[in-house]
Amino acid sequence: PDIFGTAAVGTVASILFYTPFIRHIVEYYGARSVSKKDISYIFDKLGRHVGLVVDGISGMFVKKDSNDKECVLLKNRKGVAKLALQKGVHVVPTFGFGNTSVYNPIFDSFGILKWISKRLRISIILFYGRFFSLVPKRVPLYFVIGKPVYNKYCYDPIK
Repeated sequence: PDIFGTAAVGTVASILFYTPFIRHIVEYYGARSVSKKDISYIFDKLGRHVGLVVDGISGMFVKKDSNDKECVLLKNRKGVAKLALQKGVHVVPTFGFGNTSVYNPIFDSFGILKWISKRLRISIILFYGRFFSLVPKRVPLYFVIGKPVYNKYCYDPIK
């Protein structure tokens, strides 16, 4: 359970529900698609909370200058806030520091992987961890939870 007394429902990229073996794993854990329709269903029909990553696929392709920097894309990500206002649900801001340092991404200089990822709506990225393997690097991870933002219902929020 979370701070509101019920467990949150995790959301994943929609394409995972079309991938044969992975689909069963995702459904077993009760995850839903990150689409507006599914998130609305979770709020309206299930009466549960949603956990999601706001910067999505584009956030995977942000290059960091150093390991001391955390980069998050939020400027044009207004859909979550708009949906929260339309449904009258509360938002609890959370952030995990150090997540981007666990693995080192490999970026192609032509942006082909980013283009393919946007078309397929799932992040396809090459990465490596400790000793150039899939073992994650040992870095400190800190997760912070902000104060809840209590929203009132607003049928048509302005931009």
